[in-house]
Amino acid sequence: MSSITRLAFVDDEIGMQQIFRIFFKKAVREGLYEIWYFTSGEECLEFLRKDRDSQMIVLTDINMPGMDGFSLLGLIKSEFPKMQVVMVSAYSSQDIIEKAFLQGAKGYLTKPIDVQVVKDKISELKKANENETKKGKN
Repeated sequence: MSSITRLAFVDDEIGMQQIFRIFFKKAVREGLYEIWYFTSGEECLEFLRKDRDSQMIVLTDINMPGMDGFSLLGLIKSEFPKMQVVMVSAYSSQDIIEKAFLQGAKGYLTKPIDVQVVKDKISELKKANENETKKGKN
């Protein structure tokens, strides 16, 4: 079982990235997380194509200039089908949430972000990744 959780956080709002950095500062320092921050879907996708770690968990905002979160989700699911993506948005309409899950998102979080909810969702997804890896070895 891997002790480190690898995350990609995608949000064009630098303030959201700063909040996320503060939330996870201690855990990163303790070696529990490796986190990469991107301000666009394009940047994130470029990194994922080089990194190629299907255990990476991606948290992405939906509304961003250029490639939006749904476009990023679609490309990730087509290129990295096992990679888990969580959508993050200030909007919580049922239509948007359903669209996210129908397109393959493994979670949907609303802003303002509740750090404990984020950590719980990441823990749940990490456990699912580990169970999937165990199944693949059997």
